[in-house]
Amino acid sequence: MSRQTAFKDLLVPVVLGEVSAEAFDVACTLAADSGGHVTGLVSVSVVTPMVDAMNYFPAAVYESLGTAAREASQRLRTGVDACLAKYAVSSECRVAESIWLTAPEVAVLHAHYADLAVFGRTANAAAEAERSVFSSLLLGSGRPVLVVPQHAHWAAPLRKAVVAWRPSPESSRALHDALPLLRAADSVDVVIVDPKVGETAHGELPGVDIAEHLSHHGLAVSVVSLPREGLSTGEAILRYAQQAGAQLIVSGGYGHSRVRQQIFGGVTRELFEHASVPVLFSH
Repeated sequence: MSRQTAFKDLLVPVVLGEVSAEAFDVACTLAADSGGHVTGLVSVSVVTPMVDAMNYFPAAVYESLGTAAREASQRLRTGVDACLAKYAVSSECRVAESIWLTAPEVAVLHAHYADLAVFGRTANAAAEAERSVFSSLLLGSGRPVLVVPQHAHWAAPLRKAVVAWRPSPESSRALHDALPLLRAADSVDVVIVDPKVGETAHGELPGVDIAEHLSHHGLAVSVVSLPREGLSTGEAILRYAQQAGAQLIVSGGYGHSRVRQQIFGGVTRELFEHASVPVLFSH
């Protein structure tokens, strides 16, 4: 990566009680290449029980919650420090405890001040909890989110990247957010699943416009039109990425907020849950 255009400030949020060594390995490798800085954020929430006219909580309740939070944050900080110590990069472990905000909400606030959030999936986290944290970061931070699956690593140098493309704001943002990574790739495949031609869809030759645009950035691009062949769009992308030996997938992150619940779309969910290589999402 060019040091002038690379990610300089990378945030690795730790919010589910387990440290992803893979996420820190990816973040520190990227920072080492670009002269960047890695922040491991330990976010522990102590949501204070609310008191009304009909009930109250003894002071000991609040004291025990605070004690548990401090113990959890210290344990996680020790794990984060061990991950960061393996790399000779600029780094820090930041502990953020909140009484009124949930841990994912705290992570979103801190992500506003980073170039990239690196979110690692872990072995013991509940699937619904992971989806909640990811969707909060994706839809609330305004920053790209690089999801690192369990046992994944960052391939350096990056040989093959796959961009899941459709003419939409989310895809365009993801593609351009990923340019610091794509510039370092030997080749980039722009993958379009069952393209539809029209004024508000793909042009007469789907993928040609975006491939020409990327060529202006010096990227070696191939356009691949994929039939679903009975698969979902997400499954078709994942199958192609595996067959092509891709080491990175780039995709728009589709979703919306429903009251306080974050909902994301089928393709985004499939890539998040089933990819075996890092996936960069933007919304």
